[in-house]
Amino acid sequence: MKKWYYMLSFTVMMLLVLAGCGGGDDSSSSAKGGKDKKADYKEVESFELEGPVSSMNYSLDEKGEILFWGENDGGLGDDKRRNIWVDGEVKSLDIDKFKQFSVLMPSGHVIVTQTDFDKPVEEKYSILEYDPTTEEEVEYVQDSEHDDMLHPGFSSYLEEPRKYIHTLTKVDSDDAETYIWDIENDEFTDVTFIQDIKEEVGEDELKDYPHFYLNEDASMAYATVMDTGVFAYDVEKKETETLLETDSLVSIDKYTSALTADGKYLTYGSIEETGEIGFDIIFEAVDVETGDTIEIGKGNQLFTLTDGSILIVDEEEVKMFDFDTEELETVYTIPLEEEEELDNVTISKDGSTIAYGYTVKEDDDKVSYMEILSNK
Repeated sequence: MKKWYYMLSFTVMMLLVLAGCGGGDDSSSSAKGGKDKKADYKEVESFELEGPVSSMNYSLDEKGEILFWGENDGGLGDDKRRNIWVDGEVKSLDIDKFKQFSVLMPSGHVIVTQTDFDKPVEEKYSILEYDPTTEEEVEYVQDSEHDDMLHPGFSSYLEEPRKYIHTLTKVDSDDAETYIWDIENDEFTDVTFIQDIKEEVGEDELKDYPHFYLNEDASMAYATVMDTGVFAYDVEKKETETLLETDSLVSIDKYTSALTADGKYLTYGSIEETGEIGFDIIFEAVDVETGDTIEIGKGNQLFTLTDGSILIVDEEEVKMFDFDTEELETVYTIPLEEEEELDNVTISKDGSTIAYGYTVKEDDDKVSYMEILSNK
């Protein structure tokens, strides 16, 4: 059972982080002027890469002015290079410093955990913020007895107010801790979220660790747990509420916060079997006040936008979901030729910019490219 579960988890992760393979069809040309083109995206820049865009670290800032990505040499191996596009130029970053799980925040700052095992526990762990426009770095050292590597990401780390919610990834441990770190004031608030979730679902063991999301003032924390459900925690009241129980949930916070910008909905993926071994990911959202759910649609990636709406990527189609009308509409189709394969897609939080990496087979070689589009 354990082996099956981890194989499924890995497969789901790959499906969510890869935008799918492109194919030459009529919809590719229609994106350049056909009837189903809704947004006038035009090329900002295109350049050749040393290798395909990887499934990690692929993000635009809120306004689409900074692009952050990793490259490998093909396949599903670890990244070999880390790059950033800023002020119209591509810069190489130290991949030893900006590791596999570094993240570009909507502000344009890159955040990444730093660990020095030679230091005492009060100085061992820190979060580094890097501003690629000025190349300035600020390091926030966690001065506490908490002895576990940090892993900040979308909405588990806020820049204003600067707070971070953390838990052990080994949630089956009896002493698994969850805490909120008020970084500016160097204060820690212990919360019982994991223990509460276990009590809520009546299980001693969770199948996966919670993916956490803080709302804009960090007064509420939300969690999605694979194959378990969606939960809310009131920080002041110290109360946990089950918003949704489901045995088919997968978290979707690889490139964006799962919490919508207006704080009304938490998005997640639901596994829908299509055969003996096949399945699709159907994106859904739960109302954090009522617990009501809304189906968004099938896709590979989801992006929450600053206006409260959502864009999803379904292979080469980019679709917008409007919560008011509950309608999903194609706004752009990535134009790919028959020999071009889509590696990865990302979208800025204001929805103005789309970037995608693709690989072309040229004779016996494969060459990878980056394309940046904007509707500004």
